[in-house]
Amino acid sequence: MDRKTLDYMEERARKARLLFNKIESLLEQSKKAEAASSMQIIDRNNVNLFFLSANRAQYNHPRLIDKIAASLQQLIAEEIALLEQELSEL
Repeated sequence: MDRKTLDYMEERARKARLLFNKIESLLEQSKKAEAASSMQIIDRNNVNLFFLSANRAQYNHPRLIDKIAASLQQLIAEEIALLEQELSEL
């Protein structure tokens, strides 16, 4: 094996590890979204823009929480599929 081949293999392995780590992270986030009882959106300046809860009376919107969580899980699944495709193309 020459140096060029070794460098090529190392680069492919590095890219594969990055993709694999992203997939694992997204799977964990999907599990958390499934169990979510509230949703919060915060901007770059750490300002709370949006808050919904399935439990707090003031912000009680359990159906909306369920729909947001399901949408998030679907988006995560689509992103995982794209990452897995990239991984298989390496």
